[in-house]
Amino acid sequence: GSCTNQTINCSTNSQCGTSGVVGSPYCQGGNVYNNYKTYTCNNAGTANSYCSDSTASQLQTTCSGTQICANGSCTNQTINCSTNSQCGTSGVVGSPYCQGGNVYNNYKTYTCNNAGTANSYCSDSTASQLQTTCSGTQICANGSCTNSCTQNYQQRCLGTSMYWYDSCGNIGSYVGTCGNACTSNYQQRCSGSSLYWYDSCGAQQSLIQYCANGCSGNACLNYTNGTLTVNKTVKNLTTGTGFVSSVYANPSDMLMFMITLQANGGQNIQNVVVRDALPSSLIYNNQLVVACTGNSSNCNNYSGDITTGINFYSISVGQTITITYQAQVASAANFSYGTTTLNNSVSVTGSQLGYTPTSNASVFVTKAGVLGASIVSTGLTNNFWLDSFFLPLLLTLIVIWMWRSGIFFGIEKWFNGKTMTFKDYKAEKELSKRISQIQKSGRA
Repeated sequence: GSCTNQTINCSTNSQCGTSGVVGSPYCQGGNVYNNYKTYTCNNAGTANSYCSDSTASQLQTTCSGTQICANGSCTNQTINCSTNSQCGTSGVVGSPYCQGGNVYNNYKTYTCNNAGTANSYCSDSTASQLQTTCSGTQICANGSCTNSCTQNYQQRCLGTSMYWYDSCGNIGSYVGTCGNACTSNYQQRCSGSSLYWYDSCGAQQSLIQYCANGCSGNACLNYTNGTLTVNKTVKNLTTGTGFVSSVYANPSDMLMFMITLQANGGQNIQNVVVRDALPSSLIYNNQLVVACTGNSSNCNNYSGDITTGINFYSISVGQTITITYQAQVASAANFSYGTTTLNNSVSVTGSQLGYTPTSNASVFVTKAGVLGASIVSTGLTNNFWLDSFFLPLLLTLIVIWMWRSGIFFGIEKWFNGKTMTFKDYKAEKELSKRISQIQKSGRA
């Protein structure tokens, strides 16, 4: 029955708190954000008024295309390169060399990958590039085409005139007149890679022989075969071993193989192909690395892989090439219990190489088993007729009932007894019916 003042909690938002940024800035979606806290007076100026607050992300700074957001601020990206020229100047490297009878150089190309971005990086590749094609009368030696023809080697008739010819068959200066007769098989001369007879007038006659190593002047070129040694070793990366000729391993272990090639003497060996025939239980895992001594261009100038064959186009005398790669032992399901020996061989072929060098490495794979273990069938067989509990119980009850009923002690006698009992029952029932009728008629 009296007037009382209402309790008003708030009349304005500012009475609840000061809205603003809280906490430290952070990165979100590549830009800088802050948490912004807002205070609100609900039902302002009434007895039902109350304060509340909410926090939401608020964009503070947008990072530019050349920046990234890190630790709550925009930072400039490190761009390694924007153009190929920033990585290096592409061009010929090293000295010219002979390949396939012509002069080649190694050409190095520099490339800027993902140019102009934070993921940019430089790379380079080296490939053989034809520099000079030697003519049919020239040979390639020490990285250049050379003419091995001797001037004024021989006087020969051409028609009725006599000229000087060099040892390669090229016509030179005039000497004088010549008779009309041409002498057959007058001179041996090269034409391409073959040696022919020529008459004294310069006409080509019969083939003498094909020169496998090339022909120069009036003779086939003879080369001394090169010699190459190869050695193969293996180590277990999983258990940790050194490089040896044989190693023990478990199923699924990771292995590393190393092949070492060394050209020892003779001449440079061309078109060297190295191939390792891995057994089916060793799975090639690549990780191929090639290291060289001497002419380092071989480390970049090769093609193929170790299982199909790596082609090194040329190996110089005294040079050593080392090849490493990885292979994984197959899973345990591929092996029988005990120790299985896996032998694999590397073979090398090449031009100017009169034999095929090989080398072997062995891996002994052990699959462990539980000693004395055997398989014993226990439990249910998933066969209804064998596993059912109720079927045998039902059969037992039927047999007991038949036994107590006397079925097994003369089934015919049992049926006759049942028949007589049924007839007696009908006779007694008929007699009772007649007596009842007589009694009813006597009362009447």
